[in-house]
Amino acid sequence: MPEKPTALVVDDDNEWLSILEEILQPEYQVIKTKTLSEVNKVIDNKELRPKVALVDIRLNDEIKNDDSGLSVMFNLNKIGVPCIATTNYDHGDAIRAALLIGRAKDVWFKTERQILLKEKIENIEKRVAEERKNAIETINFNGEFWKLVLALLLIPITILAVLLLVVYFAPGNYLIILSVAVGLIIVIYGFLALFYNKITGEQLLDLIKITQNKN
Repeated sequence: MPEKPTALVVDDDNEWLSILEEILQPEYQVIKTKTLSEVNKVIDNKELRPKVALVDIRLNDEIKNDDSGLSVMFNLNKIGVPCIATTNYDHGDAIRAALLIGRAKDVWFKTERQILLKEKIENIEKRVAEERKNAIETINFNGEFWKLVLALLLIPITILAVLLLVVYFAPGNYLIILSVAVGLIIVIYGFLALFYNKITGEQLLDLIKITQNKN
């Protein structure tokens, strides 16, 4: 049986730590923390990377404008752990701060239904998986793109060599030289268009046939 993923819960209220642990336990191994320093110990453990974190926006109600919850979310975001901000307060500024400063992926009010929290977690997991997939596709695309760029560096040399050969074997025949140059350019742009999926292979062949007929 595969090991369950890890979820981090950050809240200074023991009751809410227990409630959130109960909500998450069927699908996750739950790590409970209460302070920024405890969270930093989790962050420093590179072998332990939570799949998701639930973080109370205001960790210490006794401290006015306490921003430790925002710091927790920001630090977790830096290491790639998506966070859901949790709160008892429907306060616009706190919510905006969680999303903009803490980089939280979503917000869950503790007065909302537990099933809604599970839905938010599932949606975030899907979004993160899609973002990672897109990142991998971008890396692969960039790799193929630079291979193409390196290959294209040979094109001017190839064109020059072909034109020199044409000039050498057909001196003064500028029509042939011009036709060869135009043909090479069309072929090159045709393959570039293929690379960017602008035309199909069949359309490229038709383009080459048209060029040959003109010559």
